[in-house]
Amino acid sequence: MRGLLRHKSSDNTATTSQNASTDTSGILLESSTQLSNFSANPVDTKAFEIPAGYKQVTSPMQKH
Repeated sequence: MRGLLRHKSSDNTATTSQNASTDTSGILLESSTQLSNFSANPVDTKAFEIPAGYKQVTSPMQKH
């Protein structure tokens, strides 16, 4: 499992032999995302209902 951020190793001799055909000198950040547990079932509509006690208010930015 990879971490969110991988920093380039300060020891270039070890990475040079592994990445001989790939130039990674311009890579500043590498990230990876793994998604799992998908479902084809419909989502319960209650998940989109406004919770009890909430009310709509006008934004202070729109009042001016």
